Amino acid sequence: MEKSNGLDAILEAELALLVAVSTAQTKVKEAVEKREWAAFETYTRQIEEAAARFAELEAARQNSADAETPQIAALKRCLKAEINKIRWTGEAVARYLEEQRALTGAFIEAIYPEKRGAIYSRSGKHAAADMRSLVLNQTY
Repeated sequence: MEKSNGLDAILEAELALLVAVSTAQTKVKEAVEKREWAAFETYTRQIEEAAARFAELEAARQNSADAETPQIAALKRCLKAEINKIRWTGEAVARYLEEQRALTGAFIEAIYPEKRGAIYSRSGKHAAADMRSLVLNQTY
C-alpha cells in the first residue's frame, strides 16, 4: 500500500499511545479498587506522559497536509473508537470515586456526628477555623 507523507505514521503512533493509555487507565481503576496508591501514582504519571506525547503528535498531524486515503480513514476510525473507550473508562472511574467518597463521608458522619463540619490540617489533626481563611467580598 502506498504510504502518504507521514500522516499514517503519525496516526499509528497516536493509536499506539491511546492503546497504552487505555491499558494504564484500566490499571489505574484496578489500583483504586485495591487501594494501591503507589501503583495509582505510577499509572497516572504514565497517562500524563502519554498525553503530552499525544499533544505533540496531534500538533504534527495538524501541520500535515496529506490527502485522505482509505488507510488514513480507517486509522481515524480506530482513533475515535479508542478515544471513546478511554472516555467511558475515565467516566466510570470518576463515578466510582465519587460514590466511594460520598459513602465514606456518610459513614464517618453516621459514626461521628459530633465531628460534622470539623476542619483538619494536612497532618490529620483538628484545626481551628480561624478568620484568616475567611474570604470577604471587597464591595462590602
